Amino acid sequence: MNIVSQTIFNGDLADLLSLKFQADLKSNPHRFYHQALLGFMKKDEALLENALREEKNTNLKSLIDLRLKIFTKKLKSNDLKEINYYQAMPCWIKGEAYFVLACSFQFLQDYERASSFYLMSSHCLDDQSFKKKASLAFHNHVAVLSHIEKDKSFIDDFKYCLKYAEERNAIEVQALCLYNLSLAYQMFGAFDTALFYIEAAIDRMDNTYG
Repeated sequence: MNIVSQTIFNGDLADLLSLKFQADLKSNPHRFYHQALLGFMKKDEALLENALREEKNTNLKSLIDLRLKIFTKKLKSNDLKEINYYQAMPCWIKGEAYFVLACSFQFLQDYERASSFYLMSSHCLDDQSFKKKASLAFHNHVAVLSHIEKDKSFIDDFKYCLKYAEERNAIEVQALCLYNLSLAYQMFGAFDTALFYIEAAIDRMDNTYG
């Protein structure tokens, strides 16, 4: 897989918006999936709809369709009945498929399955060297678990998640981990520590986006 395709399936929003990257996109076979990711991140329904129309790869088209249904809040449990179809996708796309399935289950409030698919996505993406996306999937796995087990402290889990993201240079995920650590410390009344972590999250994003 070439560097442009790797960026599509591994990059964060800053990577996907890079002007140099945009210039290299024009002839890439996965450019419409890139468009779908941007549409999803930027909350642009028109981009998602256009990507769904133009995408020729049937596997990617099915993932765009799920993302569009999540975005428009039209996703139904029946849309996930052919789960084996996604699990049989080629290795290079399976991590992304598991990630979109996890998002779908989370939207449907099936948090147990969402957490499970985020974890499978993380392992699969890491195996394919999509390190940034793997760290986001792992963060989401922990975040969903914290939603299920509301009375449990997930401070150690988010600290591990932060280390995981730092090792993979996933700046946006680092900021998410720091934000969740701030929330976790607030729950225990440790407001000075909570303030430290939220300021660290802001600094991390400022260093990326200015």
